[in-house]
Amino acid sequence: MSDFEFKKTQLKNGIRVLTEKHTNTKCTVAGFWLERGTRDETPEVMGVFHLIEHLVFKGTKKLNALEISKCMEAVGGELNAFTSKEHTCFHATSLKEDFELSLDVLAQLFNEAVFNPEDFDKERNVVLQELLMAKDDIEDSVFESYFEKAFGKHPLGWPILGHEETLTSMSCEQVKSWYKTNYKAGNLVISAVGNVEHDQVVALVERYLGHLPAERVEFKRSPAKMDVWREASQRESEQVHIVLGLPTISYGDKDRFPAYLVNACLGGGMTSRLYQKIREDKGWAYSVFSMLNTFTDSGVHIIYAATDKKLYQQVVESLIEEVKILKEKKIGQEELDFYRKQVRGQLLIASEDIENRMTSLAVNEMVFGQYRSVDSVISEVENVTQEAVDKYIDKWVDVSKMNIYLMGDMPKEKTKKWLETL
Repeated sequence: MSDFEFKKTQLKNGIRVLTEKHTNTKCTVAGFWLERGTRDETPEVMGVFHLIEHLVFKGTKKLNALEISKCMEAVGGELNAFTSKEHTCFHATSLKEDFELSLDVLAQLFNEAVFNPEDFDKERNVVLQELLMAKDDIEDSVFESYFEKAFGKHPLGWPILGHEETLTSMSCEQVKSWYKTNYKAGNLVISAVGNVEHDQVVALVERYLGHLPAERVEFKRSPAKMDVWREASQRESEQVHIVLGLPTISYGDKDRFPAYLVNACLGGGMTSRLYQKIREDKGWAYSVFSMLNTFTDSGVHIIYAATDKKLYQQVVESLIEEVKILKEKKIGQEELDFYRKQVRGQLLIASEDIENRMTSLAVNEMVFGQYRSVDSVISEVENVTQEAVDKYIDKWVDVSKMNIYLMGDMPKEKTKKWLETL
C-alpha cells in the first residue's frame, strides 16, 4: 500500500539518523528526540527537562532568541518542542529547500544553547505562568492530579511542568549542568520525513553534530504499579470531572493491537459504547472518551467524562456498568470487524501526515529498536483475532482494579461514602 522509502544510519558517536522519503510533498519535518523525560528527573529538580526545553530557545552560541524564531518563520517554517514523561523532542517543519536550515537550528538547540542568568529568570517565570494557567484549566488539573495519585511517588506520576517549589529553587547553573549531562549523542534519535535524501541528511548531521563524543546516559527506570483507590477533590466548577483508570499494557507489549481495538470500542470515538450511552442516549455529558496512556514499561487505560454536579454519580455508575458489560460480554465479531476497519482507516489517514510519521519513526526506534512500516502495522491490526481481544479483556479489564478520581463542586462526606460503595 505505502511506498515510503525508509533508511537508517548510526554515526560513530551513536546518533541514530532515520529517514522516510515521501516524494509527493514539498515539505520536510525533522525531529531531534532525546531519550530523557520527566521520569528521569530527581525530586529536587522536578520539571527540569521542560525548563531546559524552554531555555534553549533563549539563545545559542550563534543566534539570540529572536533570531532563532525569525530564521525559520522568514521561510514560512515552524519550530517547536515538547517534553513528555519519557522523551524531549525538538522539531522543525519547512520546505524541502530549507531543510538544511532546520537541521542547523535544531543542532544548535541540542548542543549549543547558552544559559544566560537573566534569560533564565525570565523564562522560569514564563514556565511558572504556564503552570498557573494549567491549574486554572480544570481539565488539565484533573489529569495531572490523577497521574500524581495513580503513580504515587513514582516518577511517572510527576507533573511535566514540575512544581512551583522545585522551579523556584533551581539555579541557572544547576539547570545548565542537567543539559550538559543528559544531552548526549548516544541518547539522540534524529527522524526526518518528507521530500528528503537520506545521504544528505546523514551528511548534514555529521557536519553539525559528528564532533560530539560517543557518550550515552544509561536508563535507570523501574515500572510503576497502580493501587486501587477512589478519591474526590473539592473545587469550584460548573461540572464534575471524572477520571477512571485501569492498569494496562506498555507501549511495546504484544497485546497492544487488541488494546487499541478494545479502546476504540469502549470510548475511542462517536460510535463507541461510552459516547453512545453517556452522550447520545442519556445526554449527560458533552465530553466522554477513553484513551490508552502507554509508556515503555507501564500503562493506564483512562476513561474521562465531565458532567453536571447533579449527575456525576449516575455518570460514574454508568461508566462502570459499561466496563462490566465489556468484561462479561466481550466484543462480538461484527463489532470487532467494525473497529478493526476504523483503526485501519485512522492509521492510513495518519500516515499521510509527515509529522505523524516523523514521530512514529523515532518512537519505534526508541522502543523497539527497529522500523515498523505502515503496512506492517495495518497487517497486525487486521490479524487481531477474537480470541486475542477476549484474552486482553480477561487480563486487563477488571473493575476491582479500577481507580476513580473526581474533581469539582461536590458534597464532601456524601461523595466519600458513596465512593466507598463502588
